[in-house]
Amino acid sequence: MQAKFRAKLESGQFRWLNEQLYTKSSEDAVKLFADTPKLFDVYHKGFELQVEKWPLNPVNVIIKRLKKLPEKSSIGDFGCGNALIARTLSPKWIVHSFDLAETNEFVTVANSASVPLQDQVLDVAVFCLSLMGIDFHRFIEEARRVLKPNGLLIVAEVKSRFGNEAGSSEESMLGGIKEFKRSLGNIGFKLEQEDTSNTMFVMFQFRKIELTDKKQSNQQSAVLKACIYKRR
Repeated sequence: MQAKFRAKLESGQFRWLNEQLYTKSSEDAVKLFADTPKLFDVYHKGFELQVEKWPLNPVNVIIKRLKKLPEKSSIGDFGCGNALIARTLSPKWIVHSFDLAETNEFVTVANSASVPLQDQVLDVAVFCLSLMGIDFHRFIEEARRVLKPNGLLIVAEVKSRFGNEAGSSEESMLGGIKEFKRSLGNIGFKLEQEDTSNTMFVMFQFRKIELTDKKQSNQQSAVLKACIYKRR
């Protein structure tokens, strides 16, 4: 009975934390985990339990893709969680793992909107289910800052986030994907690959290009819908 009650409590905490992370700013998320560090463990335990139910974990797809890069390529994992990419690829590849709390020795604590890297040092920037918060567009702009010219941006996101508020039909999802690609194109990311074949997530690969017209994107959080789990 105690174990069941504890599991139910942790599940409720996870759903609450998930909603906070999607509907608040990144600064609010930083403060939340700074004030109560143990909540980060609760969140990632719940997150991993959710992803385990999926037919395929997108981080494993990304790792397979990254292994094709030349050794010693520099990779940034934004919102890394338990830093599986770094734990798998280091030391052959250079992986910088960022998240709001330190789950292991591979993780650097940082807001993805402001990471401790110099300009143009990464070959690849990765966001695996981590474009969270109402200001997630700042994460992408930060990735552009630290990517080398022609560097790669890999994004995996839950399919339902691309649907409109009325629902997540195929038509609305495709419209949301189109808008997402357009918004990234506005700040200098050219789409190279797109995979919508998985039932749970969409995978994108963009390349950083020069902005010839200096056009800046007005990315709004509405481009990606919050991923909120139903309350029980």
